[in-house]
Amino acid sequence: MRYSPERELKFWPLYGQETAQDSDYRYVLWPIVHRKRSETKDIDAVLPLYWYARSADAKSVSLIWPLLRYSRNDARQHVSWDAPWPLVRYAEGAYHERRFLPFYWEKDQGDKYRMRACLWPLYREREMLSESGDYSRRTNVLILSSRSQSWNSDGIQASSLTIWPFWHSEQVDGVTSWQTPYLLPFKNEGYRRSWEPLFTLAKGSYSDDAAEANLLWRTLRYEREAESRRFSLSLIGTIEKDQESTSVRLLGGALKLPELKQNQETPEEE
Repeated sequence: MRYSPERELKFWPLYGQETAQDSDYRYVLWPIVHRKRSETKDIDAVLPLYWYARSADAKSVSLIWPLLRYSRNDARQHVSWDAPWPLVRYAEGAYHERRFLPFYWEKDQGDKYRMRACLWPLYREREMLSESGDYSRRTNVLILSSRSQSWNSDGIQASSLTIWPFWHSEQVDGVTSWQTPYLLPFKNEGYRRSWEPLFTLAKGSYSDDAAEANLLWRTLRYEREAESRRFSLSLIGTIEKDQESTSVRLLGGALKLPELKQNQETPEEE
C-alpha cells in the first residue's frame, strides 16, 4: 500500500490512483482497467477487450487489443487501421501503407522512403533518400541474401551483394572486395576481427590499379600492383614478375634462383 494525501493511493494490483495538477489516473485490477484524464489526452481501457484514447485532434480505438485498431490524427491528416494486427494494415496521410502479410506489403513516405515486399520475408526492396541527398537501394532475398546500391550527393556509388552463406562482395570508392563463405551477414566488428578470418576460405579485393587474393588462410596468395605481379604458395615458393624481370624464391626465400630478364637480348652470331 502507498498513500500520499491528495496525490497517491495504491493497493497494487487491486486499485490505484495518481493525481497531479493537470491529470488524474486510476486503475482497477492492474493491468486490466485503466482510466486517465489530462489536459492533452484521455484514455479508457479494459484490456485486452477495449482501448480508447482521444485528444483534441486525434483518437485511437482498439478492440481485442492490439489485434483490431483504428487511429485518426487530424493535425497530421493521417488515418490507419489494423485488422488484424500485424497481418493487415491500411494507412494514408502522413505516409502510405498497405500490408497483407505474408503476400504483399508496401510503404511510402514521400521521396524519403519506399518499400515493397512480396511473400515476406522472402523478398523485400527498399529505397531511401537522406536529407543530405544520399540515395540507397537494397533488395533482400530469403532474408539474409541481399543486393544494395547507394549514391551520395556527389554521385559516388557504393554497392554490395550477399548470397548467404556462400558469398559477399562490396564496392566502395572504386575498390571491390569479396570473401567466401560469409557466415554472419551483420556488421559485428568483434566477430569480424576475431572469428571471421578463421571461417573465411578465400578473400580478396581488386581495382583498376591493384588486386590481391588469398586462399586457405594465405596458403595461396596473388598480388598485383601497377606493373608487377606476385604469386606465392605458403613456404614452398614465390614468383615475382615485372616488366624487366622474373624472380623465383623457394623455401620461404632461403633459396633464390637466378633472375630471368624479360627483354634480354640474344647475342648476334658472327
